[in-house]
Amino acid sequence: GTRSFLVHPALIGLVLAAALVRIAITLVLPRVIKFDESAYLMLGYNLVNGSGYTTTQMYPETHHPPLYPIISGIFFLLLGDWEQASNLA
Repeated sequence: GTRSFLVHPALIGLVLAAALVRIAITLVLPRVIKFDESAYLMLGYNLVNGSGYTTTQMYPETHHPPLYPIISGIFFLLLGDWEQASNLA
């Protein structure tokens, strides 16, 4: 029969292995939040605190796409640490 490419056991194993390696690296190696990352984290902060997708001046954000702020905001809610949330996002 034909197997769907998305549920192939090798693909699932590869994705899980990659996720575990990324988590292990983020827990061990130090790093610095830099470049646009602080803007994305502020957007995530505003999202999870009920201010919407807004800048630090509370203007609606139209420049940065929303996926990274949404993911980092969810990780912040789970971890309570913006640096670790950024590492995992």
